[in-house]
Amino acid sequence: MNRELKEKLTLIATRKPPGDQWVLEGETVVRKGIAEALQGWFEKTELKADFRLEPLKGKLYAITTEEVEIPEEKPKTYSIYGDYTL
Repeated sequence: MNRELKEKLTLIATRKPPGDQWVLEGETVVRKGIAEALQGWFEKTELKADFRLEPLKGKLYAITTEEVEIPEEKPKTYSIYGDYTL
């Protein structure tokens, strides 16, 4: 079986205007700066991940990867060659 890595984006924080203020998902505490938001997320989850920032939307995502098995395609069979009968 072949394997493939799939990326999954998980929203972890949303920017609260004005300025560089962030609120973690599931919390109401406003954190002053993206570094504080990331630190809060690390302390809360204890996970290692990469991140994606969408500045125009004011969203911060954690990128996690998952290994997925890709099923192999079965070879085509043809009745004209006697592979199977109708």
